[in-house]
Amino acid sequence: MSDDMIDLMTLGAEHRADMEWKRYHAEGDKFLVEMLADDYAEHMDGRLPDEILRAHADIAKRFHVFCTEVGVSDTPAGPGAVAAFLHLQRKQGVTNLEPIVEALSYLAQFRESYDATRDPLVRAIVKAAAQDNTSPNKKEH
Repeated sequence: MSDDMIDLMTLGAEHRADMEWKRYHAEGDKFLVEMLADDYAEHMDGRLPDEILRAHADIAKRFHVFCTEVGVSDTPAGPGAVAAFLHLQRKQGVTNLEPIVEALSYLAQFRESYDATRDPLVRAIVKAAAQDNTSPNKKEH
């Protein structure tokens, strides 16, 4: 057996061991959160108001449809998908993208997945839309 093959086998075994360790610790952490959450429930922030949850759900549905149409995943959403969705919203005349960003961020947190709304490109699109809203000289791109 060649040295390269042995190195690959060793790396594969180390990777599997590392993933198993991470999975074991993630399950333990989840157990601790669930165990302590009941004890501290009265001190935790409450649920979002129903009207905000409905607005978030509407945005999540539109985002899902968009992702399906362009052939990208919305679970978890990557920065490209979020940026493209916000760009489309901006081109459709939406000048305040913050509610959309808040909804997509909430969705990522709910799913315990990567929050692409923190990506620099996403933030730049939000900033540009806000400037469009306040600028007397709007430019078309």
